[in-house]
Amino acid sequence: MTVPGQLPRLGGGEQITVLDQTSHGLDRPGTQCPCGNNGASGHGCANSANPNGALLTATGTASVANDSLVLHSTGMSNGTVLFFEGSSMLSAGAGAIFDDGLRCATSPTIRLGTKIVAGGSAQYPIAGDASISTKGLVPVIGGTRIYQAWYRDSAAYCTASTSNLTNAISVLWKP
Repeated sequence: MTVPGQLPRLGGGEQITVLDQTSHGLDRPGTQCPCGNNGASGHGCANSANPNGALLTATGTASVANDSLVLHSTGMSNGTVLFFEGSSMLSAGAGAIFDDGLRCATSPTIRLGTKIVAGGSAQYPIAGDASISTKGLVPVIGGTRIYQAWYRDSAAYCTASTSNLTNAISVLWKP
């Protein structure tokens, strides 16, 4: 498991930073989850299916020329999930309350794809989907992008809202 703030290596030597929803992996306080529903370290805010909160991770190679990056989200309630990309971190990484969770990735944002959550898990891309660098319009020279997943959590839980978010990850793309 990745510890918030560590910079794990992906397949091509790329780095990702895990942004914890409460500490954001940056050794400074972040925004607290809306109902005190803080999840486990490195996860999103707790949800109706998982007191640890949902977890977003990445595997593969984050290279625009050889993109095999896959986003994996686990610990969600079954329903749908939208994987999205932002070009920066909201509130300098502190995030902001959004439904039952915290939004960390901010504008401009790009919707990568909506997937069905089965067994609490989903991933993007799957066979037939555009690669993340293509769908996310990552420049050929690379750059840093923030990824997060927004999922349906229809059970009465924290607020009157029916959705929550995973933690966010920052990916440094290579050309």
